[in-house]
Formats: sequence, C-alpha cells, structure tokens
Amino acid sequence: MHSYAPPRLDGHTVLYRGKRFYVFEVDAEHPFENFEAHAQVLVYDARYGSPVAFCDANLNGVVAPGTMQDSIPVYGMNPRELVQEVKAALTVFERHFMR
Repeated sequence: MHSYAPPRLDGHTVLYRGKRFYVFEVDAEHPFENFEAHAQVLVYDARYGSPVAFCDANLNGVVAPGTMQDSIPVYGMNPRELVQEVKAALTVFERHFMR
C-alpha cells in the first residue's frame, strides 16, 4: 500500500485534485519549488511527493519524474485528461526505466 503526501499549496489555483494526482497553476505569486520559471501548470504525484509533469497554460508539457533525464510529451484537453496521459507516461517509465 502506498502512502500519499499531498502538495503544500497556498493560494494556488487547483485544476484537478485526486487521491494521487494534483494539477495546479504556478506563477511568481504562487511558486512551487522554483518550478514556476519552467512551467505554468504542474502535475504533482502524491505517491512520489513531487511534480512529475511540467506544462504550459494549454496543458502541453512533458513527464519527467524524479531524477530521470528522459521525458515523454503529454497533452490534455482538460486537467482530467492530462492526468490520464501522465499516468500512461509514468507506466512507461516504471516498466522500462525504473527496474
């Protein structure tokens, strides 16, 4: 059984909140671990306790979990669809890179 650590958000606009995944906006007024310089929207994986996808305002981005140097492009028409794309990308990473 996995334990999930939700992100500490303070005034961030939350676009999606699930048990494992959170999608939220970041900017200069609402930073998150200095990722606001690289993304406008983050997908946070509570299982890993960190952001795993970094997107622009149109929900185009990449999944790059942890210390991985590789990334997989993702896109969602809405935050829920983006989370499904992120889940699929993480499955690829877990099967092929995290053995």
